[in-house]
Amino acid sequence: MPAPLIWINAFPGTGKLAVARAVAALCPRIIVIDNHRLIDPVAMRLSRDDPRYQPERKRERQRAFAEYVLDPTRISQTVLFTDFQSTSKLGQSVAEEYQAAARQAGRPFLPVYLSCDLNVNIRRALSDSRVNGGTTKLTDPDILRNVRRRSQVFQFEDEPGRACSIDTTAMEPVDVAKQILEHCRKQRLLSVLDTTWVFRRSPYALFGNAGTDNTNPERNLLVKAMPDYPTVCICGP
Repeated sequence: MPAPLIWINAFPGTGKLAVARAVAALCPRIIVIDNHRLIDPVAMRLSRDDPRYQPERKRERQRAFAEYVLDPTRISQTVLFTDFQSTSKLGQSVAEEYQAAARQAGRPFLPVYLSCDLNVNIRRALSDSRVNGGTTKLTDPDILRNVRRRSQVFQFEDEPGRACSIDTTAMEPVDVAKQILEHCRKQRLLSVLDTTWVFRRSPYALFGNAGTDNTNPERNLLVKAMPDYPTVCICGP
């Protein structure tokens, strides 16, 4: 059965990639495509006002769809894209490309909308990892304020029952990831993930001991990220 396409849409600096990585920590077979993997190769060659910029951006998206969404050998793997698309005509058109790719592949389409307060957004956008990350990610607080003042995050009107909206202002990425996975469970999408282990006991049994371990940060992330419902599904290779 085809696995879902998860599309996370939010303002720049909201923490989309951190959340996506937390989801992937729970489900390692998930394919995460950061939007800057699709933006930066074009931005290195062309300025945003170049007439070739948007056609090249679309070409990069279509390549990603062909390789990760439509490829029959990957149809059982969930694909998660991060993005920022506004309610502009262009933003809506780009957003609909993701929905169309999911439908073409026969995959369930799950839009996830993340939000946070402006001050939190600015603080996250100015984090050291983002500023020094070597990407074209937005790190100018004045531009970010202007984007938020003049734009709205695009949301699909024809996906009201399946879409998931989360205010991440006071949340850690791993807790947002847990909420996304819980939403998937309620939508019966977890059943189409490539689940390797199902534990019907304490999730800490995975690690042999309860609690966290200061010597193993990855283990701590997974312990904290475990969903709070009795049956825990972990996706593995």
